[in-house]
Parts: sequence; C-alpha cells; structure tokens
Amino acid sequence: MKWHRLIIAMIVGVGLLGSAMVLPAIAQLRGEVPGSFLIFPEFDITPPAVTQLRISDVQDPALGGTTRVHLQYICPGIGSVCATLDRHKFLTFHGTLIINVATDLGGPFPAAPCDNGYVIAFVENAAHVPISANQLIGSYRISGTDGDDAEAVNAIAVQSAQPPGTELGTIDATGELVLRFGLAASDDYVALPHTLHSDFQAVNTLAVPPKLTQLIVLTPTIRSGLPNPTAHLAIRWWNQFEDEFSTTARFTCWAKVDLDDIAGLFTAATLGTPYGSLRVGVVTVGGYSPAILGVIRETGPGPTLRRMYHTGLQSSIYGPDPTTTSPPTEPPPPPEPPPPGGAPGNTPS
Repeated sequence: MKWHRLIIAMIVGVGLLGSAMVLPAIAQLRGEVPGSFLIFPEFDITPPAVTQLRISDVQDPALGGTTRVHLQYICPGIGSVCATLDRHKFLTFHGTLIINVATDLGGPFPAAPCDNGYVIAFVENAAHVPISANQLIGSYRISGTDGDDAEAVNAIAVQSAQPPGTELGTIDATGELVLRFGLAASDDYVALPHTLHSDFQAVNTLAVPPKLTQLIVLTPTIRSGLPNPTAHLAIRWWNQFEDEFSTTARFTCWAKVDLDDIAGLFTAATLGTPYGSLRVGVVTVGGYSPAILGVIRETGPGPTLRRMYHTGLQSSIYGPDPTTTSPPTEPPPPPEPPPPGGAPGNTPS
C-alpha cells in the first residue's frame, strides 16, 4: 500500500484594483473547470450501497493519447489514524473511466479499509510522478441508500498553474510525496478554501417523509497510517429571519453527520423556520489550520446533494518542519443562544 502525504500550503497573494482586493484567477479554486486533481467528497460501499466513480479526459483529439491517473481512497479517522489505499488507472483522450468502488477495494469492510470516506485522483506520468494536466472531470453516484433513489454530484476539480506536463510535488525527509496547494509560483495546485457556505433544510423528523439534512466535510491534509490532527470547525447558521445560532464541531480527515447531531437548534421546531443559511469555518488549533471542502445532503423527499460554496484563502501549512509558522488563531464563535423558552441547546461536540 502506497500513501502520499498531502501538505496544504495556502499563501495569500493579493493585488489592489481601485479599492477592491483581487486574486489572480488561476490561483483560485474553480470547481467546475477541468483540473489536474479531482476530489470526490464521498464514497459509500456499506451494503447495499453502491458507489460508482466516473473520470473523463477532455483533451483533444479523441484517442490521441493516454492519461494516467492515481487514485487514493481516504477513510475517516479511527482514533486519529486515517487509512488509505492507492490505485493506478489510465484512460484515453475523451475516454471515460468507470470505477465500482467496492470492486476496486476488494469488497466492503473488512476487505476494504473502510466503507465510507472520500477519494482523490490526480494526473501522473509513467513514473507515477504527479504532473500538471488540467484535463480531468469527474462525478460520483451512490445508489442503494434510500430505496431505489440514487444521488450524484460532480467531483471538485483543482487546477494546477504550472505549465502542462510539469512534474509536481516534492519528497520530504521521510521519503513521502508532498503536494502543495497555494498562491506561490512554485505551488503545485491552486489554493483551497477555509470557509464553506450553503442554504439548508431544517430537520423535521415528524414530517412524512422525515426531512433530514447531513453535512459531509473533508480535509485533504492527511497522513496515512500515522496520527492525524483533529480539524476544528466554527459553525454558524441563521434562520430565514436572520436569527443567528452557533456551535463548534471537530473531525479527522472526513465526516458525515446529521445536522441535528451537531446541535438541536438545527431542527425546524427550534430554528423557527423550515430553511436557513449555514457557514462552516476552520478554527486554528495548535497551529493546525487545514483547508476544507463540503457537501450538503438532504432527504424527505430526495436525496439531493449540493456542493457547498467556498471562500477564503489562508496561509496554512501542516508538516514535520518545526520552524513552520502558523497564521493567527481565529477568535472562537459567539456562545450559542438558547432556543425559545430559555432551554439550553446541545453541548457542542
């Protein structure tokens, strides 16, 4: 089993245009533009669930060449360890690679390292070295979790600002590959966000069918087979009348959680409206301040999935170098207000 340590390096570089701060377009994540690096926010092979990945190469001409792709399946932290498993694939220009995740992993757990998690895929050369090639698109489809209904969403495509064919990554002191995402000219891929936004459906278990909402969140900053830091989140949300609520949460590598398990104030009865808006941001703890990506999943009816909007490019480095400096710690979120009637909300996780 080969694993790769992904080190996030977000270095903010801005210019002034009049009174507005702007960033170079190539330096910002553009999830709907073909990229060199794909992130599939979820796979689920818990029986009877079936997950299918689709990866296509948009390069011309059709059948004009072969593209090599490195896949890595990443599991949520057990304790603090996030298991991973790697596969190497190839496809032709304008070809489409179809992957049944359970088959690729050898079956559900315990044959596979886990039944749920997320997947990354990046272009590599014949020597298995990552390269810049902004030509990949992809999607994933999960069926079998809600009767015959299936859910599908596009992968998040991450671009490289390096010239096509440039070898990416460096080898650290332990002999492992390090990939950097940021705004520096030497970074391998564009910077990733630290804040996520979405509207959401309030949880109502008394409705028929029940209205449920889940948050799927991940960080690409992982170390396979070794202890991983815990990512800490500040979660703030508003009902339709702009009444504000807040709490905190934490996860290791990847998590999928019901909103009402995060806080009881996500229910329709306590939120006060059937819908609201949500913001999820990273809180720096112990110098660890990872990038995050996320998806909102709703049922009742459904399921429906929406990739979350993202903002923020932060200076964030996680690695073995003890001389690495960390960005200032963000202030903690305000205390969670009590629901109507003065009863306390859920204790933050």
